[in-house]
Amino acid sequence: EVYSDVTQFLEQLKSTSAKIRELSAESRAEWEQAATANQDKVEANMHGLFAIMLGLLVLLYCVLLLIVRNGQRIIGRERVELEQADQALRESEERFRGLVEQSIAGSYIIQDGKFAYVNPRTVEIAGYDSADQLIGRDPLSFVAEKDRGLVAQNMRERTEDQALNKAYGFTVQRKDGSMI
Repeated sequence: EVYSDVTQFLEQLKSTSAKIRELSAESRAEWEQAATANQDKVEANMHGLFAIMLGLLVLLYCVLLLIVRNGQRIIGRERVELEQADQALRESEERFRGLVEQSIAGSYIIQDGKFAYVNPRTVEIAGYDSADQLIGRDPLSFVAEKDRGLVAQNMRERTEDQALNKAYGFTVQRKDGSMI
């Protein structure tokens, strides 16, 4: 009896095992199919993302190229404008020099309390041989002692824009000590 009862269970176990194997094989096949489908989707998405990234990189390159070319155009225009301004400045300086260098009046530029420029007539009036002997010197050192206060006041007013145009005379002590 024991044998007959176990036999019946053995058959049932074998049949259940077979069903489990069959279901397992079907599940495995479905799983493999799903995995393959998912892999295909992932690869398709990767290709799509790769195409998008490539497109964005191309777009970025184009934008940067446009920015660089625009910058080059701007730099080129500025370079031309700078060269034109430089040329105009040189021409203006030449006209200034022509006017001032040939003037019968003494002309000078004072910068930071020192002569920065003197024309040939100023050199002649002061009794020196060249402008180099006057450049960098204090202009008040050439003014006669009696006029230094007046000249210093007028210089201050001019540098502070209080007296943009003011005519006045003063005595200059020449290199040889004579007064003019």
